Amino acid sequence: MHLARYRDVPAPDGRVRLAPFDDVEDALTVVRRRYARLVVDSPELARNVPAADPADVREWHSADRVRAIMLQDRIVGLFAVAPGRIGWIEGDEVNEEVVDAEFAGHGYAASAQRAWAAGRTGDRLLVGTVDGHNHASRATARRAGRPSVLDDVFLLLP
Repeated sequence: MHLARYRDVPAPDGRVRLAPFDDVEDALTVVRRRYARLVVDSPELARNVPAADPADVREWHSADRVRAIMLQDRIVGLFAVAPGRIGWIEGDEVNEEVVDAEFAGHGYAASAQRAWAAGRTGDRLLVGTVDGHNHASRATARRAGRPSVLDDVFLLLP
């Protein structure tokens, strides 16, 4: 689990901006496209990291909790946050965060987290779980100021 209080997240770097999706179908397309590519590029990770359920994306859109990650005037990804709880820790949970494969590796996801946090203040937490094999997303959370505070390890029992 990676988390930080909003007040502790570094200031935005201005490389991306967040914008509402006018049409939820555009948001769904961004998610589908990224996970289709993940299956090809990293099938093992794709087995562990499922795409957000379309019904959830629609709900987040209706609640104004999903944003397009914009590089100039181009949508390069999606960021969705909703109030939630992971175990006993309450906060705003990162429910989905994807960057199109052609734009991956440039820090845009971390920039998006910082941009989101800039509009919030105080002790409320920005929390999220990241699969242990998803090294890129773990690095993104750290670059966004959300260090790992708890790692779950799953063991096969005899």
